[in-house]
Amino acid sequence: MDSSKDQEYLELKQAGTVLAQFAIQQPVFYQVHTADKRGSDSFAEIDKYRTEDRLEWISTYPNSERYVREPVQTIAQKLPDRATWVWGEVSPQEQAIWYHLQHSATPPFLDWLHRVFPKFDAKPTLTESLWVSRTDGRGMYEIGHVPTLLDENGELEECIKAIQWLPDGKQISFVYHGKLYITSAEVK
Repeated sequence: MDSSKDQEYLELKQAGTVLAQFAIQQPVFYQVHTADKRGSDSFAEIDKYRTEDRLEWISTYPNSERYVREPVQTIAQKLPDRATWVWGEVSPQEQAIWYHLQHSATPPFLDWLHRVFPKFDAKPTLTESLWVSRTDGRGMYEIGHVPTLLDENGELEECIKAIQWLPDGKQISFVYHGKLYITSAEVK
């Protein structure tokens, strides 16, 4: 966002006109979150809302608990096998979504060895990855992954931090071990 373009509207009617024009230009917006309702981190939920509903919710904010906004469409996006949701975000142009996922998986050969020889310790491979898809969930692919460790509580440690879209909506930036990286995240 460019704060130099911010304007102050003294009249409510003037502000309403600007908001109505915005709703016409951006008729829908998206949100992505873990699909808690399914009881599993292996799904992301992509909700599509009408911008007009969002503006109405904002205008009734003091009484917003009585205003229930429902998405016009919900897509259950299956995440890759053995992946768990960490976070996700829709691009500024609302054309793509990045997903921050964690994986804990034992390679099939080591898993087989452990079943045949139980004394053989088959430790899982722990990774964090970044994925991208269109806002409808199609075309999901991996941008890249990095190894991770378990923290003192036995949880997967988050090594990829401060993930965000760049203004063009085609690249994302993130911090990994204190260094800033930028990578392409164009949807296919």
